[in-house]
Amino acid sequence: MASGSGDMPDLAKCRNVSLLLDALELRGDDEDVRRVFLQPSRERMELLRWVLISADPSKASMGYISLPTEENELCQCLVNVLMQLNCLPDDKYEDFVRGTCDSEEQLQLWIKLLKTAEWAQDKH
Repeated sequence: MASGSGDMPDLAKCRNVSLLLDALELRGDDEDVRRVFLQPSRERMELLRWVLISADPSKASMGYISLPTEENELCQCLVNVLMQLNCLPDDKYEDFVRGTCDSEEQLQLWIKLLKTAEWAQDKH
């Protein structure tokens, strides 16, 4: 993989789980990667929405989290879906969704979510 950030596709708009996972695992210290995955932004929330939909092989959550367009509503929907996965302490969900919790915690959860989405995509 090339080292210059100009060689990396726009990760915030990327919809390829394997590419996102590779970027996070191989270039987790890259400024562009950290910006997309770890810093608060609407783009980050949209990426999280897509990853959660991709990670659900039944697509049951798709209708639920596809609807909100307002940021606070979207945040609450994403929190609710993550809470069903029971992947964080209760007081951390909103911070993760908003991109304000500890960077290491965020990295670990992003990797788990992307690996789950990759598995779901491979199965279907």
